[in-house]
Amino acid sequence: MPKEVIPYEKVREIVENCKDRRTRALIAMQYAFNARVGELSMEYRHRYVVGKKNPMIETKVVQGLTVKDFYDNPKYIEVHLPNFKNTRLTRKVVRLTKGGESWLLTPIVEWINSKRGMHVFDIQQCRIRGLIDKELKKYHPAYSTHCLRHSRCTHLHSKFGYSAYEIKESAGHARLETSAQYTRIDPQLMMDKIMVAEMEDEEDV
Repeated sequence: MPKEVIPYEKVREIVENCKDRRTRALIAMQYAFNARVGELSMEYRHRYVVGKKNPMIETKVVQGLTVKDFYDNPKYIEVHLPNFKNTRLTRKVVRLTKGGESWLLTPIVEWINSKRGMHVFDIQQCRIRGLIDKELKKYHPAYSTHCLRHSRCTHLHSKFGYSAYEIKESAGHARLETSAQYTRIDPQLMMDKIMVAEMEDEEDV
């Protein structure tokens, strides 16, 4: 697998072995919801360019993740994440099914149920990145917060067989191109599928 993709079982090991409850919840949420680090913080300051003839750089402050952004349904946990990349869609909806991946769901639910304030994590973006990176680098120096986003989309495809459109809906992306950007194809998996297809063709002859 590419360096930026953490193996599925390794992500599970990292989450399950993390001693700090807050860091464990942070890793689980960023991976499960394909979230940017800033989206989990109190607020996110995003610099962007406006204007075509006379471009100017402006700073947009986006409200981070709050307890009210979580919705508990019988079959899944739904979260409405801030979405500063898409001005047409201020929030992106992501769901985590309750039927599977209890190792991922449990630390998220436990942390949300323990919160009494407005924000899920009362810390800034840089602090969140530091906490997650510190935990990930215990396992490999190349692992980082951004690896979790590539890993989730890749696992949805390689482990669960999601199509590009299903990955788009699951990750809350606005465009299929974004989902494709974050999905890495395992060359060995691709070769295995080709071999299986060739064997089936030979049997049909």
